[in-house]
Amino acid sequence: MTSLEMRENALFMRNEFNTVGKWQIPLIKNQEIDTSDISLVAYSDTRTNDNKENIKRGVHFFVDDYRFKGIYNNPDKSLAKLSQYAFLLTPDYSTYSDMNLWRQMESVAHSRWVGAYWQSKGLKVVPTVSWGDARSYSFCFDGVEQNAVVAIGMIGCKGNKLAFMRGYNAMLEKLSPSCIICFGKPFDDMNGNIVAVDYLLQERWCADMGGRGTFASGNPVPYSYETIGIIDGVKVLQKLDKKASAGLPEEAHSSYSYILLNKDGDFRMYREYDENHYLRFEIAYHPEKNIDPSRKPVLHVHEYKPDDFSNRKARPLTKEEYEKYKKYFKGLV
Repeated sequence: MTSLEMRENALFMRNEFNTVGKWQIPLIKNQEIDTSDISLVAYSDTRTNDNKENIKRGVHFFVDDYRFKGIYNNPDKSLAKLSQYAFLLTPDYSTYSDMNLWRQMESVAHSRWVGAYWQSKGLKVVPTVSWGDARSYSFCFDGVEQNAVVAIGMIGCKGNKLAFMRGYNAMLEKLSPSCIICFGKPFDDMNGNIVAVDYLLQERWCADMGGRGTFASGNPVPYSYETIGIIDGVKVLQKLDKKASAGLPEEAHSSYSYILLNKDGDFRMYREYDENHYLRFEIAYHPEKNIDPSRKPVLHVHEYKPDDFSNRKARPLTKEEYEKYKKYFKGLV
């Protein structure tokens, strides 16, 4: 592609939308959103031709960045699928305070550009607002109109309440949002018109467990899994859709571990989740050729990293791990 062709390429230039502020961040226009009955589904749970209940919901991006990294680079690819839903929160690209400022600014600009792009295609959009430390306040609220409905996420904020509250109060002062969709339980001293959508799915919002990444404020949601038993205090799950491939959720909500059994009742998988309810550790029983070339089922471990979900090469179970977890290996011991 020649330099002239590059300058005429909208996805290269990214200059087709109105911008604001010193850094010319794309502007997301204020749109009316019915906040009296907010329900959300994770982007990682969206699908083509989704069911009638899910398409009434909004889509959130409070999941690991790798799950939606392609949206900015190829926004057309997911457009038809996302257009089914009632509204979209803009992607929550990370703005960690230990990132260099150019990376934080890039995350903000990418999120706003995607939101402006969706609005240009006729979709209803709520800007997701995030911040790093005080240095980011000069740009992290740009591209959002005054008195708009905005969304924020509480995942990972509990460990540094002071820094979070400084940014939150700065947002209130700068934007005066009409409503704040708060993904997670808000701190008691957070001011503003807050609509909480609890990712822990506490009983006052939802029954036991909705589908992975599916959340509601004030209403139960269609289940993707059901609890069919308990082994030593850990829930045994199965998918409600019997035609779907067997597996366990990649994010937990009401527990920190789950078990999956085969159809014959024998152990198949155990998963553990961290304090943010993301998958970090898995024990499975099925063939792994890099451990046993004979292709016989073998107990093995997958470990998941926060920044690289795909890096999960299998390793053998240690003796210590076997002794610790054998109580869950129904039918194998």
